[in-house]
Amino acid sequence: MTIKLTPSRLRDYLACPLQYRLKHLDGFASTTVAHSPALAFGNSLHAALQTLHKDGSVQIEPHEISILLRQHWKSDGYSNPEQEEAQFQLGIATLRNYIGKFSKVPGVIVGTELYLSRLIAHEGLRFELGCRADRIELHPDGTLEVLDYKTSANGEVPSEESLLNDTATFIYYLLTRIVYPKYPRVIVSQFNLISLNKVAVEYTDTQRAANKATLLNIVRVIKAENFEARLGAHCAWCAVRPHCPEVNKATELSSL
Repeated sequence: MTIKLTPSRLRDYLACPLQYRLKHLDGFASTTVAHSPALAFGNSLHAALQTLHKDGSVQIEPHEISILLRQHWKSDGYSNPEQEEAQFQLGIATLRNYIGKFSKVPGVIVGTELYLSRLIAHEGLRFELGCRADRIELHPDGTLEVLDYKTSANGEVPSEESLLNDTATFIYYLLTRIVYPKYPRVIVSQFNLISLNKVAVEYTDTQRAANKATLLNIVRVIKAENFEARLGAHCAWCAVRPHCPEVNKATELSSL
């Protein structure tokens, strides 16, 4: 079995190893999550921003924003036309605010929606890392910044400390360093498109070593096929809940 880890797969494993197995090894999926309003809204904005930045900087007239968003709009997942229209208007406002603040970027956009993937080897371990970088930007001082767009309605971004210790986010750093070796300085950012809040981190040697060790330990545990259920509040919205033997375990009434 070739172990393949992306940021989302790693987060699935950390939340519940059994969830990871059911989703990514056994192939179970949830149509409810796959067609959710949040996912449709996020995908729509990602696609619109990819078009906006295709020539490096934002070149669009204000009245064209709704046309652009409509071209990339994903309608699946909304419960009714009113909900969809409200989200579409939010999308227009989000793009308008984004363009107003970032009509030009100080550096050069290397690419948008870039899928990075590499095989990794370490002391007998072999596994594959992959991630989709929403945007990679080369700053004038030679720093590469890889941005991960978020569209959570509350507009919040994590603290710098939590992002530095998030091994899933560290995957973006590792792959950017590997794919672009001539740029040793890499910054990883989470950017909320709704609030325009951003948190950016740059790893010290100690932080890199700690994240590498955590990542390698997770790979070893997955290789050992350790997929125990980790029950908790997250079970309520688990994408593969209908297929989980632990959540759906029946209690014999006569035993009570």
